[in-house]
Amino acid sequence: IDDNDPRLSKLRSDYGDSICNAVKDGLRELNEYSSRERRIMNEVWNFREGRKATMTEMITCILEQLAVADPGLRGQEFKIPTKKYSNSI
Repeated sequence: IDDNDPRLSKLRSDYGDSICNAVKDGLRELNEYSSRERRIMNEVWNFREGRKATMTEMITCILEQLAVADPGLRGQEFKIPTKKYSNSI
């Protein structure tokens, strides 16, 4: 991101550094995930620590929510059912 960009300079002069820095952070995040398409991506956030959640934190959160949703799952292994496929289609 070019700090000397005329649009960023105008934004800084009109609204101040905090707004300009927020816009630059948003542009950096857009470029980080999809620089070509500029799509908004959802992100899991650790609000207690003010940062992105790690993969371990995400999985722990999901498992805790499953245990609350169905108390019968506590202490049991999660098994993936296997499908039996027929050769004739």
